[in-house]
Amino acid sequence: MRLALDGMGGDYAPREIVLGALQAASTGQYAVVLVGRVEELAKALQEAGASTWHEWPNDANGSELPDQGVWLYPASEVINTDEPPAQAVRHKRDASINVAMRLVKEGLCDAFVSAGSTGAVMAAGLITLGRLPGVDRAGIGTILPTAKGGQVLVLDSGANMDARPEHLAQYAILGSVCAE
Repeated sequence: MRLALDGMGGDYAPREIVLGALQAASTGQYAVVLVGRVEELAKALQEAGASTWHEWPNDANGSELPDQGVWLYPASEVINTDEPPAQAVRHKRDASINVAMRLVKEGLCDAFVSAGSTGAVMAAGLITLGRLPGVDRAGIGTILPTAKGGQVLVLDSGANMDARPEHLAQYAILGSVCAE
């Protein structure tokens, strides 16, 4: 599985993001594609003691790349948490959030992860990937551990302050499908 990881988003990025990428890649289950300013990501990898990583080839369609290791994919811009999300997503086309989301849309990566601006991630997802038929409003799902060692999926955990009853019903359906 290939994970597109916003290398520039979140507190203490890219250092903390790189540490998480190395931990995920060390399991051998994932290729982690760090998206962002390649020079900064490479420096953070060196400082974290990483000995190997790969730069994404310009002509790669993804199928010939291994599903392991750490890969760097260039994006020249960053969306900060103090920027209006939808406006930033529309104007910063080469922002790490946008580029990583496009990797998923194009089938080059299987999933997208960001610790950056939640609003920008939601906006990029809606603009780049769109909504499922019958879903009027996107919701954020969070998996939380239970006291008995299980897990529970919580929807909508913070994206919408004014959800209408029909949105809540859609979240319930989405949650049911995710939980399966």
